[in-house]
Amino acid sequence: MRQALEPKRRQRVRIWPSSRAFKKSFCGQGKSDLKDSYIIAEFARCLRRQTVPVPAPPRLTKELTLILSHRNGLSAERTRTINRMRALLTSIFPELERSFDFAQSAGPLVLLSGYQTPAAIRRMGESRLTAWLAKRGVRKAATIAEKAVTAAKAQESAGNAEDLAAELVAELAQKVTELNSRLKELEKKVEELLSRHPQAPIVLSMPGFGGVLAAELLAAIGDISRFPTAGRLAVASGMAPVSRDSGSNTGNRLRPTQYSRPLQQAFFLSSQVACLTTGTWENEMYLIPS
Repeated sequence: MRQALEPKRRQRVRIWPSSRAFKKSFCGQGKSDLKDSYIIAEFARCLRRQTVPVPAPPRLTKELTLILSHRNGLSAERTRTINRMRALLTSIFPELERSFDFAQSAGPLVLLSGYQTPAAIRRMGESRLTAWLAKRGVRKAATIAEKAVTAAKAQESAGNAEDLAAELVAELAQKVTELNSRLKELEKKVEELLSRHPQAPIVLSMPGFGGVLAAELLAAIGDISRFPTAGRLAVASGMAPVSRDSGSNTGNRLRPTQYSRPLQQAFFLSSQVACLTTGTWENEMYLIPS
């Protein structure tokens, strides 16, 4: 009875979604009243003229993308393995861990594959250890042997579970050596694919770009015709601010949130390499007008 006496409530039905929700279907991030009006008009006409087509990448670009993804995965695994090896080595032989950079030199890895404890290195001695390293093709074997023996003499105590930890360190050192060899093979494959790319000479001529970084850039760009101007490429890489104007509130430029991370990483690393290389920008000074 009460329900019959109560007036019926009007139900509000939303026919059109808000422009903010619908704007996600359109490319670009610039906010302005003109663009909002255009989006509402296009939605009313049920058109999608701003939908960006996604063309299929060429075979060479696809091959570069696959091999670079595999290489980056192996490189991350190599970094994790080196960190685990150093943590184990620190628990039994901290003096030796401080003496070498295992990520940059292959000689200390060969040393760890055979000798991991201070007592074992002291028993070998400097001369015998130098001969052992030189027999395995280690460069600067005398220097590595001298540092190792000095570190062994500086530590006379033995850690807990030293034998097991030494075995694990040798296993990890061998794994890092195998990963180094595999990464070199992949880099040769990348250079081979890069030599077949028609735009590779242009990228390699720019300061800061080597074989791997040039391949990363070309794989991230894909078809260069997608970017008719340098500004479009800068926007796609997240290196250019985007407009956030609305009505009379103009001049707002903010950092973009939607861009290609691989493309930005390639530009960032290339600029870092160019800045750290002596004489790179001095040779390009003729391009800067006085």
